[in-house]
Amino acid sequence: MSREIAVGQRTSATQASSTPERFYLALIGDIVHSREIRNRDVFQKTFHETMALLNTQYASAITSPFTVTLGDEFQALLHTASPLFEIVDDLQRHLSPHQFVLGLGVGPVETEIYTHTAVGMDGPCFRLARENVEKCKRKPPHLRVSVHQFNADVVNALFHFLEDTRAHHTPRQREVIERYRALGTQEAVARDMGISQSAVSQTLQSARYPLIETSEHAIIAFLNQFLTGDVITQGRV
Repeated sequence: MSREIAVGQRTSATQASSTPERFYLALIGDIVHSREIRNRDVFQKTFHETMALLNTQYASAITSPFTVTLGDEFQALLHTASPLFEIVDDLQRHLSPHQFVLGLGVGPVETEIYTHTAVGMDGPCFRLARENVEKCKRKPPHLRVSVHQFNADVVNALFHFLEDTRAHHTPRQREVIERYRALGTQEAVARDMGISQSAVSQTLQSARYPLIETSEHAIIAFLNQFLTGDVITQGRV
């Protein structure tokens, strides 16, 4: 859906869509063990630069931009889940070695929607995202989602599978997967790394990447059906 709202302008949730109850994807993240970070100035600079990078890279998916809130927390509001895993990859890459938890909430916004900041809004999507941040702090998975008035247990099971699978990857497998995501084909990865295409294929297979990719696509499809209104207009399931 086209976004032509000027930066700084605000609109109501009902004005933002012709449907009576539009769903959005709220993301709230928190850096793990942030009090133990030694060089706070360097980290904060990287942290804010990462938020700016995400806002530029994924502008077409963003309703309210990635915003640093409580020092080491951040949040954003999206109208599509399509770049979710690319966003997670970028967060992991730019914030490494620091880890984070990410709570997701899908649902309506009950207040005015701001397009210049993700702060100052409220609604089920934000409340669910906040609840999931707290759950993620207590136990895996460290990325969790809830959907307003719908059951998302299967999706969270997939998040757990993805997290556990990635935790067992070797550095070589992580490198091949990262380049494959960036370059798009096994042949391109082989040329870039100076290895054979069969070596790339074998590495992806041993890392269970085809199953990872299928799981990610299933999660995105599940979330987007709410964000496009396909499920809502058919009634609750």
